[in-house]
Amino acid sequence: MTGIESISGRIIAITGAGGKTSLLFALQRKFCREGKRVIVTTTTHMLDEKDRPSVIIRSSSFDQLIDTIPKMLDHFGYVVVAEEDPGRNKIRAVTGVTGWITKLSKLCDVLLIEADGARRLPVKAPGPEEPVIPDEADVVLGVIGLSALHRPISEIAFRSEALAGLLGKTVSDPFETEDLLPLILSENGLRKNVRNRRFEVILNQADNLTDKNDLEEVHEIAEKAAKYRIPIHICSLTPCRKLSLILLAAGNSVRYGANKLMTEMPDGRRMYQVMLDMLDDTVNRFRTEEYRNRFRTELSVTVVTQEKYNELAEAAVEKSFRVFFNPAPERGIASSLQTGLYQNLDADACLFTVCDQPSLSAETLEAIIRSFLEGAGRIVCASAGGVPGNPCLFSSEFYRELMALSGDRGGKQIVKKHLDKVSLVEVGTEELKDVDYPENREA
Repeated sequence: MTGIESISGRIIAITGAGGKTSLLFALQRKFCREGKRVIVTTTTHMLDEKDRPSVIIRSSSFDQLIDTIPKMLDHFGYVVVAEEDPGRNKIRAVTGVTGWITKLSKLCDVLLIEADGARRLPVKAPGPEEPVIPDEADVVLGVIGLSALHRPISEIAFRSEALAGLLGKTVSDPFETEDLLPLILSENGLRKNVRNRRFEVILNQADNLTDKNDLEEVHEIAEKAAKYRIPIHICSLTPCRKLSLILLAAGNSVRYGANKLMTEMPDGRRMYQVMLDMLDDTVNRFRTEEYRNRFRTELSVTVVTQEKYNELAEAAVEKSFRVFFNPAPERGIASSLQTGLYQNLDADACLFTVCDQPSLSAETLEAIIRSFLEGAGRIVCASAGGVPGNPCLFSSEFYRELMALSGDRGGKQIVKKHLDKVSLVEVGTEELKDVDYPENREA
Protein backbone atom coordinates (compact mmCIF):
# COMPACT_ATOMS: atom_id res chain seq x y z
CA MET A 1 0.00 0.00 0.00
CA THR A 2 1.29 3.46 -0.79
CA GLY A 3 0.40 6.92 0.45
CA ILE A 4 -1.48 7.88 3.60
CA GLU A 5 -4.99 8.68 2.28
CA SER A 6 -6.50 5.51 3.74
CA ILE A 7 -5.35 6.24 7.30
CA SER A 8 -8.18 6.88 9.75
CA GLY A 9 -8.77 7.04 13.48
CA ARG A 10 -10.02 9.22 16.33
CA ILE A 11 -6.96 9.45 18.57
CA ILE A 12 -3.79 8.68 16.65
CA ALA A 13 -0.36 8.33 18.27
CA ILE A 14 2.71 8.64 16.03
CA THR A 15 5.94 6.90 17.05
CA GLY A 16 9.31 5.91 15.60
CA ALA A 17 11.68 8.11 13.60
CA GLY A 18 12.26 9.55 10.17
CA GLY A 19 9.34 11.94 9.68
CA LYS A 20 6.89 11.88 12.60
CA THR A 21 6.19 15.62 12.50
CA SER A 22 5.92 15.61 8.71
CA LEU A 23 3.43 12.74 8.94
CA LEU A 24 1.51 14.48 11.70
CA PHE A 25 0.91 17.63 9.65
CA ALA A 26 0.33 15.70 6.42
CA LEU A 27 -2.48 13.89 8.25
CA GLN A 28 -3.72 17.19 9.65
CA ARG A 29 -4.07 18.53 6.11
CA LYS A 30 -5.74 15.30 4.93
CA PHE A 31 -8.32 15.33 7.72
CA CYS A 32 -8.99 19.06 7.31
CA ARG A 33 -9.66 18.48 3.60
CA GLU A 34 -12.23 15.90 4.70
CA GLY A 35 -13.97 18.56 6.79
CA LYS A 36 -12.75 17.23 10.14
CA ARG A 37 -11.66 19.41 13.07
CA VAL A 38 -8.16 18.44 14.17
CA ILE A 39 -6.15 19.03 17.34
CA VAL A 40 -2.40 18.39 17.27
CA THR A 41 -0.48 17.73 20.49
CA THR A 42 2.44 15.77 21.94
CA THR A 43 3.13 13.49 24.89
CA THR A 44 6.86 14.25 24.65
CA HIS A 45 8.34 17.29 22.85
CA MET A 46 7.96 18.78 19.39
CA LEU A 47 9.21 21.82 17.51
CA ASP A 48 7.34 25.05 18.23
CA GLU A 49 6.34 26.26 14.75
CA LYS A 50 5.35 29.86 15.43
CA ASP A 51 3.21 30.37 12.33
CA ARG A 52 0.77 27.58 13.18
CA PRO A 53 -2.47 28.31 15.06
CA SER A 54 -1.62 27.33 18.62
CA VAL A 55 -2.89 27.34 22.17
CA ILE A 56 0.22 27.29 24.35
CA ILE A 57 -0.36 26.32 27.96
CA ARG A 58 1.63 28.28 30.53
CA SER A 59 1.76 27.31 34.21
CA SER A 60 -1.71 26.04 35.18
CA SER A 61 -3.65 27.82 32.43
CA PHE A 62 -5.13 24.74 30.75
CA ASP A 63 -8.66 25.16 32.11
CA GLN A 64 -8.64 28.89 31.31
CA LEU A 65 -7.46 28.37 27.73
CA ILE A 66 -9.45 25.29 26.78
CA ASP A 67 -12.50 27.44 25.98
CA THR A 68 -10.53 29.18 23.22
CA ILE A 69 -9.83 25.93 21.35
CA PRO A 70 -13.28 25.59 19.69
CA LYS A 71 -12.99 29.18 18.45
CA MET A 72 -9.57 28.41 16.96
CA LEU A 73 -10.98 25.30 15.29
CA ASP A 74 -13.81 27.38 13.82
CA HIS A 75 -11.25 29.75 12.28
CA PHE A 76 -8.49 27.38 11.20
CA GLY A 77 -9.88 23.85 11.14
CA TYR A 78 -6.97 22.72 13.33
CA VAL A 79 -4.95 23.92 16.29
CA VAL A 80 -1.77 22.88 18.09
CA VAL A 81 -2.24 22.50 21.86
CA ALA A 82 0.76 21.94 24.12
CA GLU A 83 2.67 23.35 27.06
CA GLU A 84 5.49 25.83 26.65
CA ASP A 85 9.01 24.54 27.17
CA PRO A 86 10.87 27.57 28.53
CA GLY A 87 14.33 28.18 27.12
CA ARG A 88 13.88 25.85 24.14
CA ASN A 89 12.34 26.28 20.71
CA LYS A 90 10.00 23.42 21.53
CA ILE A 91 6.66 22.66 23.11
CA ARG A 92 5.92 19.70 25.33
CA ALA A 93 3.19 17.54 26.82
CA VAL A 94 0.64 19.17 29.09
CA THR A 95 1.52 18.49 32.73
CA GLY A 96 -0.46 18.56 35.95
CA VAL A 97 -3.87 18.15 34.26
CA THR A 98 -5.69 14.88 34.80
CA GLY A 99 -7.40 13.50 31.71
CA TRP A 100 -6.13 16.22 29.36
CA ILE A 101 -6.01 13.87 26.35
CA THR A 102 -9.67 12.95 26.87
CA LYS A 103 -10.63 16.60 27.30
CA LEU A 104 -8.94 17.55 24.04
CA SER A 105 -10.44 14.60 22.15
CA LYS A 106 -13.96 15.77 23.04
CA LEU A 107 -13.32 19.08 21.28
CA CYS A 108 -12.33 17.67 17.88
CA ASP A 109 -12.96 14.95 15.33
CA VAL A 110 -9.34 13.76 15.23
CA LEU A 111 -6.59 14.12 17.84
CA LEU A 112 -3.07 13.67 16.44
CA ILE A 113 -0.30 13.00 18.97
CA GLU A 114 3.45 13.01 18.47
CA ALA A 115 4.36 10.32 21.01
CA ASP A 116 8.08 9.73 20.51
CA GLY A 117 11.41 11.46 19.98
CA ALA A 118 14.35 10.56 17.72
CA ARG A 119 16.67 13.59 17.51
CA ARG A 120 15.81 13.95 13.79
CA LEU A 121 17.38 10.58 12.87
CA PRO A 122 15.66 8.15 10.46
CA VAL A 123 15.43 5.09 12.77
CA LYS A 124 15.53 4.40 16.49
CA ALA A 125 15.30 1.84 19.25
CA PRO A 126 12.91 3.02 21.99
CA GLY A 127 14.23 3.83 25.44
CA PRO A 128 12.83 2.37 28.69
CA GLU A 129 10.05 5.00 28.95
CA GLU A 130 9.35 5.23 25.22
CA PRO A 131 7.19 5.63 23.28
CA VAL A 132 4.70 7.64 25.35
CA ILE A 133 1.44 6.31 23.89
CA PRO A 134 -1.56 7.56 25.88
CA ASP A 135 -4.11 5.00 27.03
CA GLU A 136 -6.80 6.80 25.02
CA ALA A 137 -5.10 6.24 21.64
CA ASP A 138 -6.93 3.86 19.31
CA VAL A 139 -4.37 3.87 16.48
CA VAL A 140 -0.56 3.80 16.51
CA LEU A 141 1.43 4.79 13.43
CA GLY A 142 5.09 3.73 13.50
CA VAL A 143 7.47 5.64 11.22
CA ILE A 144 10.78 4.53 9.67
CA GLY A 145 12.88 6.75 7.42
CA LEU A 146 14.18 4.90 4.35
CA SER A 147 17.14 7.29 4.11
CA ALA A 148 18.70 4.95 6.69
CA LEU A 149 19.24 2.16 4.14
CA HIS A 150 22.83 1.01 3.45
CA ARG A 151 24.32 3.37 6.04
CA PRO A 152 26.10 2.38 9.28
CA ILE A 153 23.72 2.02 12.22
CA SER A 154 25.94 4.37 14.23
CA GLU A 155 25.12 7.18 11.78
CA ILE A 156 21.42 6.74 11.31
CA ALA A 157 19.95 5.47 14.57
CA PHE A 158 18.89 7.09 17.82
CA ARG A 159 20.13 4.66 20.50
CA SER A 160 22.26 2.90 17.91
CA GLU A 161 23.68 0.23 20.24
CA ALA A 162 20.19 -0.86 21.30
CA LEU A 163 19.06 -1.03 17.67
CA ALA A 164 22.15 -3.01 16.67
CA GLY A 165 21.45 -5.49 19.48
CA LEU A 166 17.82 -5.83 18.45
CA LEU A 167 18.93 -6.66 14.88
CA GLY A 168 21.85 -8.92 15.89
CA LYS A 169 24.39 -6.52 14.38
CA THR A 170 27.13 -4.14 15.43
CA VAL A 171 26.82 -0.37 15.17
CA SER A 172 29.31 -0.35 12.30
CA ASP A 173 27.10 -2.66 10.22
CA PRO A 174 24.80 -1.06 7.64
CA PHE A 175 21.04 -0.91 8.09
CA GLU A 176 19.50 -2.90 5.21
CA THR A 177 16.04 -3.66 3.84
CA GLU A 178 16.20 -7.06 5.57
CA ASP A 179 16.26 -5.19 8.89
CA LEU A 180 12.94 -3.44 8.31
CA LEU A 181 10.64 -6.34 9.17
CA PRO A 182 12.41 -7.31 12.45
CA LEU A 183 12.26 -3.67 13.55
CA ILE A 184 8.56 -3.46 12.63
CA LEU A 185 7.58 -6.71 14.39
CA SER A 186 9.68 -6.48 17.55
CA GLU A 187 8.02 -5.67 20.87
CA ASN A 188 11.30 -3.91 21.66
CA GLY A 189 11.16 -2.01 18.37
CA LEU A 190 8.35 -0.25 16.56
CA ARG A 191 5.64 -2.38 18.21
CA LYS A 192 6.65 -1.38 21.73
CA ASN A 193 3.67 -0.30 23.88
CA VAL A 194 1.25 -0.79 20.96
CA ARG A 195 -0.61 -3.57 22.78
CA ASN A 196 -3.99 -4.35 21.14
CA ARG A 197 -4.35 -1.07 19.27
CA ARG A 198 -4.57 -0.86 15.49
CA PHE A 199 -0.98 -0.61 14.26
CA GLU A 200 0.15 0.66 10.88
CA VAL A 201 3.61 1.49 9.57
CA ILE A 202 4.77 4.39 7.43
CA LEU A 203 7.95 3.78 5.44
CA ASN A 204 8.82 7.39 4.77
CA GLN A 205 11.45 9.00 2.53
CA ALA A 206 10.65 6.68 -0.38
CA ASP A 207 12.20 9.29 -2.67
CA ASN A 208 15.54 7.89 -1.45
CA LEU A 209 14.81 4.58 -3.21
CA THR A 210 16.68 5.37 -6.40
CA ASP A 211 17.76 1.74 -6.83
CA LYS A 212 15.11 -0.47 -8.44
CA ASN A 213 16.10 -3.44 -6.28
CA ASP A 214 15.61 -1.42 -3.10
CA LEU A 215 12.15 -0.41 -4.20
CA GLU A 216 11.18 -3.99 -5.02
CA GLU A 217 12.55 -5.24 -1.68
CA VAL A 218 10.65 -2.58 0.28
CA HIS A 219 7.41 -3.62 -1.43
CA GLU A 220 8.20 -7.24 -0.60
CA ILE A 221 8.56 -6.22 3.06
CA ALA A 222 5.13 -4.59 2.86
CA GLU A 223 3.65 -7.84 1.51
CA LYS A 224 5.25 -9.85 4.32
CA ALA A 225 3.96 -7.40 6.95
CA ALA A 226 0.45 -7.84 5.55
CA LYS A 227 0.59 -11.48 6.71
CA TYR A 228 0.86 -10.10 10.25
CA ARG A 229 -2.10 -7.77 9.55
CA ILE A 230 0.14 -4.70 9.62
CA PRO A 231 -0.66 -2.25 6.81
CA ILE A 232 2.43 -0.61 5.33
CA HIS A 233 2.28 2.85 3.73
CA ILE A 234 5.23 3.63 1.46
CA CYS A 235 5.50 7.36 0.79
CA SER A 236 7.62 10.49 0.83
CA LEU A 237 6.58 13.07 3.41
CA THR A 238 9.23 15.62 2.58
CA PRO A 239 7.32 18.80 3.43
CA CYS A 240 5.44 20.08 0.40
CA ARG A 241 4.12 23.55 0.93
CA LYS A 242 0.55 24.17 -0.10
CA LEU A 243 -0.36 27.53 -1.62
CA SER A 244 -3.87 28.58 -2.58
CA LEU A 245 -4.69 31.20 -5.19
CA ILE A 246 -8.04 32.76 -4.28
CA LEU A 247 -9.90 34.78 -6.91
CA LEU A 248 -12.45 37.19 -5.42
CA ALA A 249 -15.24 37.48 -8.00
CA ALA A 250 -18.38 38.17 -5.97
CA GLY A 251 -18.69 41.96 -6.30
CA ASN A 252 -21.85 43.74 -7.43
CA SER A 253 -20.08 46.18 -9.82
CA VAL A 254 -22.01 49.14 -8.39
CA ARG A 255 -19.72 51.82 -9.84
CA TYR A 256 -19.52 50.05 -13.20
CA GLY A 257 -23.29 49.96 -13.61
CA ALA A 258 -23.42 46.37 -14.85
CA ASN A 259 -21.72 43.04 -14.19
CA LYS A 260 -18.26 44.09 -15.33
CA LEU A 261 -16.90 40.56 -15.09
CA MET A 262 -18.94 39.69 -18.18
CA THR A 263 -17.52 42.64 -20.14
CA GLU A 264 -15.87 41.68 -23.42
CA MET A 265 -12.21 42.64 -23.53
CA PRO A 266 -10.29 43.77 -26.64
CA ASP A 267 -9.10 40.21 -27.34
CA GLY A 268 -12.68 38.87 -27.41
CA ARG A 269 -12.62 37.15 -24.02
CA ARG A 270 -14.80 38.23 -21.14
CA MET A 271 -13.03 39.84 -18.22
CA TYR A 272 -13.51 36.82 -15.96
CA GLN A 273 -12.10 34.52 -18.68
CA VAL A 274 -8.93 36.60 -18.83
CA MET A 275 -8.47 36.17 -15.08
CA LEU A 276 -9.22 32.44 -15.07
CA ASP A 277 -6.76 31.86 -17.93
CA MET A 278 -4.10 33.86 -16.10
CA LEU A 279 -4.54 31.78 -12.94
CA ASP A 280 -4.39 28.57 -14.97
CA ASP A 281 -1.14 29.77 -16.56
CA THR A 282 0.31 30.54 -13.12
CA VAL A 283 -0.47 27.08 -11.75
CA ASN A 284 1.05 25.40 -14.79
CA ARG A 285 4.29 27.34 -14.34
CA PHE A 286 4.77 25.70 -10.95
CA ARG A 287 4.14 22.23 -12.36
CA THR A 288 7.40 22.26 -14.28
CA GLU A 289 10.13 19.90 -13.14
CA GLU A 290 12.35 22.86 -12.21
CA TYR A 291 9.80 24.31 -9.78
CA ARG A 292 8.77 20.91 -8.40
CA ASN A 293 12.36 20.02 -7.56
CA ARG A 294 13.27 23.44 -6.24
CA PHE A 295 10.25 24.38 -4.15
CA ARG A 296 8.09 21.25 -3.63
CA THR A 297 4.96 23.37 -3.72
CA GLU A 298 1.37 22.40 -4.47
CA LEU A 299 -0.79 25.16 -5.98
CA SER A 300 -4.57 25.21 -6.17
CA VAL A 301 -7.16 27.77 -7.24
CA THR A 302 -10.34 28.73 -5.38
CA VAL A 303 -12.90 31.05 -6.95
CA VAL A 304 -15.35 32.95 -4.74
CA THR A 305 -18.36 34.29 -6.61
CA GLN A 306 -22.14 34.75 -6.42
CA GLU A 307 -24.75 32.13 -7.27
CA LYS A 308 -26.13 34.36 -10.02
CA TYR A 309 -22.77 34.32 -11.84
CA ASN A 310 -23.37 30.82 -13.23
CA GLU A 311 -21.32 31.30 -16.38
CA LEU A 312 -18.24 32.27 -14.39
CA ALA A 313 -18.70 29.39 -11.94
CA GLU A 314 -19.08 26.82 -14.71
CA ALA A 315 -15.97 28.09 -16.51
CA ALA A 316 -13.97 27.83 -13.29
CA VAL A 317 -15.14 24.26 -12.68
CA GLU A 318 -14.11 23.32 -16.22
CA LYS A 319 -10.58 24.33 -15.29
CA SER A 320 -10.79 22.11 -12.17
CA PHE A 321 -10.83 25.14 -9.89
CA ARG A 322 -12.84 24.93 -6.69
CA VAL A 323 -15.83 27.29 -6.58
CA PHE A 324 -17.60 28.64 -3.49
CA PHE A 325 -20.46 31.11 -3.34
CA ASN A 326 -20.31 34.09 -1.01
CA PRO A 327 -23.56 33.89 0.98
CA ALA A 328 -23.47 37.62 1.76
CA PRO A 329 -21.71 39.59 -1.01
CA GLU A 330 -23.38 42.77 0.21
CA ARG A 331 -21.11 42.64 3.26
CA GLY A 332 -18.17 43.66 1.10
CA ILE A 333 -14.82 42.23 0.11
CA ALA A 334 -14.05 40.94 3.62
CA SER A 335 -16.91 38.47 3.27
CA SER A 336 -15.55 37.13 -0.03
CA LEU A 337 -12.02 36.96 1.33
CA GLN A 338 -13.15 34.97 4.37
CA THR A 339 -15.34 32.65 2.29
CA GLY A 340 -12.26 31.68 0.27
CA LEU A 341 -9.88 31.58 3.21
CA TYR A 342 -12.16 29.33 5.26
CA GLN A 343 -11.89 26.68 2.54
CA ASN A 344 -8.07 26.90 2.53
CA LEU A 345 -7.10 27.08 6.18
CA ASP A 346 -4.77 24.11 5.71
CA ALA A 347 -2.68 26.04 3.17
CA ASP A 348 0.72 27.46 4.12
CA ALA A 349 -0.17 30.68 2.34
CA CYS A 350 -3.02 32.21 0.36
CA LEU A 351 -2.66 34.66 -2.50
CA PHE A 352 -5.71 36.87 -3.00
CA THR A 353 -6.45 38.53 -6.29
CA VAL A 354 -9.52 40.38 -7.54
CA CYS A 355 -11.35 39.63 -10.76
CA ASP A 356 -11.28 43.16 -12.20
CA GLN A 357 -7.54 43.37 -12.95
CA PRO A 358 -7.48 42.01 -16.52
CA SER A 359 -4.04 43.49 -17.21
CA LEU A 360 -2.50 41.40 -14.44
CA SER A 361 -0.01 38.83 -15.73
CA ALA A 362 0.94 35.30 -14.73
CA GLU A 363 4.53 36.58 -14.56
CA THR A 364 3.53 38.89 -11.71
CA LEU A 365 1.79 36.13 -9.76
CA GLU A 366 4.75 33.86 -10.37
CA ALA A 367 7.10 36.54 -9.00
CA ILE A 368 4.95 37.03 -5.87
CA ILE A 369 4.81 33.30 -5.15
CA ARG A 370 8.50 32.80 -5.85
CA SER A 371 9.36 35.72 -3.56
CA PHE A 372 7.45 34.05 -0.72
CA LEU A 373 8.99 30.62 -1.35
CA GLU A 374 12.46 32.14 -1.33
CA GLY A 375 11.77 33.68 2.08
CA ALA A 376 11.58 37.35 1.10
CA GLY A 377 8.58 38.05 3.34
CA ARG A 378 5.62 36.57 5.20
CA ILE A 379 3.37 38.96 3.29
CA VAL A 380 4.14 39.62 -0.38
CA CYS A 381 2.26 42.25 -2.38
CA ALA A 382 2.39 43.58 -5.90
CA SER A 383 3.24 47.27 -5.82
CA ALA A 384 3.42 50.32 -8.07
CA GLY A 385 5.82 53.06 -7.02
CA GLY A 386 6.43 51.31 -3.70
CA VAL A 387 2.73 51.35 -2.75
CA PRO A 388 1.34 47.87 -1.86
CA GLY A 389 -1.69 46.71 -3.81
CA ASN A 390 -3.45 43.63 -5.15
CA PRO A 391 -2.63 40.79 -5.54
CA CYS A 392 -1.35 40.10 -2.04
CA LEU A 393 -0.12 36.87 -0.47
CA PHE A 394 -0.44 36.16 3.27
CA SER A 395 1.26 33.28 5.10
CA SER A 396 -0.85 31.25 7.52
CA GLU A 397 0.25 33.23 10.57
CA PHE A 398 -2.09 36.04 9.44
CA TYR A 399 -5.21 33.93 8.87
CA ARG A 400 -6.67 34.77 12.26
CA GLU A 401 -6.45 38.50 11.54
CA LEU A 402 -7.89 38.04 8.06
CA MET A 403 -10.84 36.13 9.47
CA ALA A 404 -11.52 39.05 11.84
CA LEU A 405 -11.90 41.63 9.04
CA SER A 406 -15.30 43.20 8.45
CA GLY A 407 -17.11 45.27 5.86
CA ASP A 408 -15.57 46.45 2.61
CA ARG A 409 -12.05 46.28 4.02
CA GLY A 410 -9.55 43.86 2.60
CA GLY A 411 -6.11 42.93 3.85
CA LYS A 412 -4.51 46.37 3.44
CA GLN A 413 -4.88 47.17 7.12
CA ILE A 414 -3.03 43.97 7.99
CA VAL A 415 -0.28 44.87 5.51
CA LYS A 416 0.11 48.30 7.18
CA LYS A 417 0.19 46.70 10.63
CA HIS A 418 3.03 44.29 9.70
CA LEU A 419 5.24 46.31 7.36
CA ASP A 420 8.34 44.66 8.82
CA LYS A 421 7.13 41.33 7.36
CA VAL A 422 6.13 42.69 3.95
CA SER A 423 7.99 42.19 0.69
CA LEU A 424 6.99 44.11 -2.46
CA VAL A 425 7.10 42.97 -6.06
CA GLU A 426 7.26 46.11 -8.18
CA VAL A 427 5.22 46.10 -11.40
CA GLY A 428 3.76 48.73 -13.69
CA THR A 429 0.87 50.93 -12.56
CA GLU A 430 -1.26 49.91 -15.54
CA GLU A 431 -1.01 46.21 -14.69
CA LEU A 432 -2.46 46.74 -11.22
CA LYS A 433 -5.30 49.05 -12.25
CA ASP A 434 -8.80 47.96 -11.26
CA VAL A 435 -11.58 48.29 -13.83
CA ASP A 436 -14.15 50.28 -11.86
CA TYR A 437 -15.78 52.14 -14.76
CA PRO A 438 -16.52 51.17 -18.40
CA GLU A 439 -13.88 53.54 -19.74
CA ASN A 440 -11.19 51.63 -17.78
CA ARG A 441 -11.83 48.26 -19.40
CA GLU A 442 -8.89 48.51 -21.81
CA ALA A 443 -6.46 49.47 -19.05
